[in-house]
Amino acid sequence: MNKLIQADGVVKDIKPANGKTYSLKELQEFVGGYIELVSLPDNLIMLVNEEGYNENLPPNNRVRLIFNKQIVGNAVVCPRDFLD
Repeated sequence: MNKLIQADGVVKDIKPANGKTYSLKELQEFVGGYIELVSLPDNLIMLVNEEGYNENLPPNNRVRLIFNKQIVGNAVVCPRDFLD
């Protein structure tokens, strides 16, 4: 599972540019800034914009419905081992 869950509710399948692991730069582009890791069950992680609340990003209601987590802005959900 490698998904970009946008704040507007759109969910997109994503892949690392190198086909193996995501670079920090890629992840920052997905979330629009510095990243913060949020642990999820089943060896998954969610990456969000660390400064999303300070930047007044919109709430991500899709993430709230799926994972019962209150976040703002875009989120990347992937297996823990997909990080570089």
